[in-house]
Amino acid sequence: SSMALDEQKVGLDEYLSDAPVWVGDWTEYPISCWAEDYGFNHGAVTLGEAIMHSCNPPFVHLALRLGIDKFYDYINLMGMNERTGIDLPAESVGLVHQDPNVVDMATLAIGEQSTITGIRLAQLYAALGNGGNMMTPHIADTLLDNDGNVVRQFKPEIQRRVFSAESTRLV
Repeated sequence: SSMALDEQKVGLDEYLSDAPVWVGDWTEYPISCWAEDYGFNHGAVTLGEAIMHSCNPPFVHLALRLGIDKFYDYINLMGMNERTGIDLPAESVGLVHQDPNVVDMATLAIGEQSTITGIRLAQLYAALGNGGNMMTPHIADTLLDNDGNVVRQFKPEIQRRVFSAESTRLV
């Protein structure tokens, strides 16, 4: 959502179709909303309604508007293929497509076909609350020795801006 808002690919009052979407060469079945399983769809929805109802097709449409290159520029900016920098050992990295096609992009736009660590997910949600700034996560703000003396103080550290403050406020 923030990607499309930042790139001016969607308006807040614009309606997006919730009808099933056929993507690329993938002909097995379309990407549809969970409501299809219950015999209905939400119809045309605004971005806010798409988020509220967790409708997949509107997010596929937004990804298609962005295009593969711009979409994956944001995926890289969000650090989905790198460690967060948290002060813990052995952090793993999620799996993201290395040579994506339009189907890969569409499924990632709805949160499938990739993996993400819990700390990365928390870091990205926090970026929405931090005006688009992705912060380095820490497990504590102060490290003390056995006598209660401060050994190290962790200060908030912005890694980079991922989204504009305006798009995160809107989302």
